Amino acid sequence: MIAGNSLWHKTDPNLQILPVPWQPLTPGSNYTIPFVDTHVAVRFLGGVSNYTTATDSACVDSIRRHVWCDLAVRDHNSKHFKLTYRFDVIPGRLDRYVQAGMDLVLVLDNVPYAFVSNHSQPCQNYGCQYLPPNNATAFSLFISEMAKYLVARYGMDYAARIQWRLGTEANGPRWGGRGRYFEQYWLNYKLTMQAIRNVISTAKVGGSNWVEVTGKSGNLTRNGTDAFQYQFYSNINKDASVPLDFISISHYGSGRAAASPQTGLTNFPFPDFVQRTPSSENAQHQMELTAMQALANRPSASLQVQEWSILKNELSKPTFEPSSLSLGNRVSIEKQLR
Repeated sequence: MIAGNSLWHKTDPNLQILPVPWQPLTPGSNYTIPFVDTHVAVRFLGGVSNYTTATDSACVDSIRRHVWCDLAVRDHNSKHFKLTYRFDVIPGRLDRYVQAGMDLVLVLDNVPYAFVSNHSQPCQNYGCQYLPPNNATAFSLFISEMAKYLVARYGMDYAARIQWRLGTEANGPRWGGRGRYFEQYWLNYKLTMQAIRNVISTAKVGGSNWVEVTGKSGNLTRNGTDAFQYQFYSNINKDASVPLDFISISHYGSGRAAASPQTGLTNFPFPDFVQRTPSSENAQHQMELTAMQALANRPSASLQVQEWSILKNELSKPTFEPSSLSLGNRVSIEKQLR
């Protein structure tokens, strides 16, 4: 699985480690993405660039110029602030992955400026617009029309393979505002995911990939550190009509002392663990993913780590490179999710 762009050029010497001959991402391309079968399209809707740039009717995506266009814009010179969908931008974002036969996770996180009234938030490393929509009905209609576009362009068989996620780490500052906007998040989830299902009846949908904060999460209770997730899955439990196909988290591991709260030992050469519920809540230190699954009463929902990396290596040094620690971490996570 991949989030973002990890393209390798055909001249990259690292391609020698591939177990199979080099294959272009698309016919005639000079790039490939090895070891990947799924593209996670974060910030897919826009909300990344500043307001003036993102909402320009002539906006064109440009990675080099750090321009990312909104897929919905309003004409403030028109009588009723006419809303226009920019689905013409989508082929440039998705075609290469579809043509390569890769699966997609479309992340509905940064919302286009057209759906919020505050256009002057400070830009962060995750974008410049990260509030939830003011009008959940209007937003769900937008996503419904986008789903119809994807079916028309790529066919129902492929569109049905797409997985849809509402938000990125929405229990943090984005979408949920660290809990302040839970009710908006919940209403948008209900309406948006049902709108998708109305177009693609077998679509796989789910909530955010919840952020783990070491020492500040894992308490999956009404008033605990993870009250946002507790309330979300409690609501899911109460309403069988609300679809939920997967439960996911972000997980960032580190090589450091006391990585395992159960033993207090350093984790190298052993992996650290995805978030556990504290012993005061569960004597078995239940993995929080399974605790959320049980709380939702959706035993068939898959458990996923959709954002994952190692922040410190076995020497406790900051790193973005793979290592034996990251390999052990990945194997451990996969075993825990089975």
